Amino acid sequence: MKRLFIASIFCLITASLSAQFTLTDSLVAYYPFNGNADDESGNGHNGTIHGPSTTLDRFGNANSAYQFDGVDDYIESSTKIPITDFPVTVSVFIKIGSDIKGGTVYRSDYWDGYTDDTKGIGVSVENPGHVIGYFGTGNSTITFQSEYRIASRNWQHIAVVFENTDSVRIYFNGKESPWIKTNKSDKPFTTSGTLDKIGKDDDGLNRSVYEGAIDELRIYNRVLSSTEINDICSEDGFDPVDGEPVAYYPFNGNANDESGNGHDGTAYGPTLVPNRFGSQLSAYAFDGVNDSIILNRGNPIDVSGPMTIACWAKTDTTTNNHLPLISDYSSENGFYIYFTGDRTGPATWMASSNFQYYSDTDEKYDDGEWHHWAFTVAGIGQSD
Repeated sequence: MKRLFIASIFCLITASLSAQFTLTDSLVAYYPFNGNADDESGNGHNGTIHGPSTTLDRFGNANSAYQFDGVDDYIESSTKIPITDFPVTVSVFIKIGSDIKGGTVYRSDYWDGYTDDTKGIGVSVENPGHVIGYFGTGNSTITFQSEYRIASRNWQHIAVVFENTDSVRIYFNGKESPWIKTNKSDKPFTTSGTLDKIGKDDDGLNRSVYEGAIDELRIYNRVLSSTEINDICSEDGFDPVDGEPVAYYPFNGNANDESGNGHDGTAYGPTLVPNRFGSQLSAYAFDGVNDSIILNRGNPIDVSGPMTIACWAKTDTTTNNHLPLISDYSSENGFYIYFTGDRTGPATWMASSNFQYYSDTDEKYDDGEWHHWAFTVAGIGQSD
């Protein structure tokens, strides 16, 4: 009997630390949100919680991130975080809703919504998904808007590096985005004694309250390199989903599609087991006999165009039979991804009414270890 374990399937249409520093150097505040809002940098800037509730983090761990309602939820530092001059780096994992409302993720000071007196630095997400880095000079706000847009419904890593009055670096999942500066200023940002906020802008009007989840907020008094930002982004094996997936199955206790597109699955037989991080009830084990997950037939996924399918899976035995991994096919068209008999490597078969394509690998993966596979095709029935 061959057992197969699968975790974190998603489908997309179309899409070392630095030598000089460690990731704790110049770290002035760090909020991993491990069931509380304590500052684990050792600097004592613990947060006071005003409304947000704990939620699953990017690995499916319970009570390991905070969910903000977009109405009046926020977290406030108990003491002022010492952000007084450039450079500053803000690094954070976020997950925004399908309406991409977003809002203020972090603000070091305040903005008076009545007089436009603005101080400190801030990071926000604004509809339709642009990341904004900004600072206040006392009588004006200087903003830098990313050209890239963040994907909704998925955990993403963003980082904003404030280098000086005229330059920032904005990163999405480790990739640097071009940006647009709205106005110019040679003045540095100014500060006051206002306490730092997570999840809202301290403007007195609640005009930019964040809706979504926040985790692993780090604030530095220095420039982080692109290598360091990539190290944070991929920490503990995190593999972010770039772009808008048409289906995403993290298997967090069920077979629901968490892309928001409604392609939910029904489990027939497989059992929930720990995933590759050891999180309970976060992957499915299949018995190799008749276990399966069937997707909602009333809401089929369009697989006729360019697509990428990726998943984590492991197996520990060999068999002479093909073992389906993911499939959507009939006798004439569709695709079929499976383990290829005693070679125990993944293979693909795709067909349409006038085209068939097959590929496989000579590598074996029957080692009982988690492996990540991704399959990309220009489109069913297309020769390229």
